[in-house]
Amino acid sequence: MLTISKQAHTCMLKAEQFPAATPLALVLKQFLADRSLDQSYSGGLSSYCLVLLIIRFLQHEHHLGRSINQNYGSLLMDFLYFFGNVFDPRQMRISVQGSGLYIKRERGCSIDPIHIDDPLFPTNNVGRNCFRIHQCIK
Repeated sequence: MLTISKQAHTCMLKAEQFPAATPLALVLKQFLADRSLDQSYSGGLSSYCLVLLIIRFLQHEHHLGRSINQNYGSLLMDFLYFFGNVFDPRQMRISVQGSGLYIKRERGCSIDPIHIDDPLFPTNNVGRNCFRIHQCIK
């Protein structure tokens, strides 16, 4: 019998809601791997964090009324632009709960380089080990 983690199950449910998440995750995971930024234990972005970033981005695009399932190349460029030029991990926190949120981080409450709420355990920051986040988003 095949068993999957709760994290994988959560990601699969969100990917069903946003089919563009899978191709974006594959391309971005390879992009990070080519730069040795794909492992959380070395300060990179874990697959789980990456999927949560992608899901939140797609939630935001959907909320704005933009198409999220047609042109993957355009979505990829928009994702890279947003996280490379607009998103500031020191100022914003990410949550995919409900329709998703970008939440202003309170000053001094955390020294974590990026804050991504774990949808399974909201008090858990799954981005806390990503000390190379600025290399990932540039």
